[in-house]
Amino acid sequence: MKKWLKKRQYLILVLFLIGAMIAINGCTIVGRKPRPMRRKKVVVAKTRAATLVYVKKAPPKVIVETPPPRPHASAIWVSGHWNWNGTKYVWVNGHWDRNPKGKSWVPGIWKKSPDGWVWQDGHWK
Repeated sequence: MKKWLKKRQYLILVLFLIGAMIAINGCTIVGRKPRPMRRKKVVVAKTRAATLVYVKKAPPKVIVETPPPRPHASAIWVSGHWNWNGTKYVWVNGHWDRNPKGKSWVPGIWKKSPDGWVWQDGHWK
């Protein structure tokens, strides 16, 4: 009878070890590297770089704003525009800006490209 108990204990021990090995091996977590967002970097000017975001949906029609009274003689009206916040377009109100001497304002524009719609910032030229 002692021989039978030893065989049974040995069998239980072997099954326990096999189960433990399976459990430990099954708990191994293999992480998947996250895929980077698809964005393209371009140089807007020699001093700074910007990230372009392509939007598949066209922007809404521009809202025509009536500017408030000019705060001073050298002020230039910078009209509002649609901005993409990651999920939808939101309107950015226009404002008065100080005109650098000898410069003119070139308004920003949404341009259609093969990748979607992309915003080009307004700038002084």
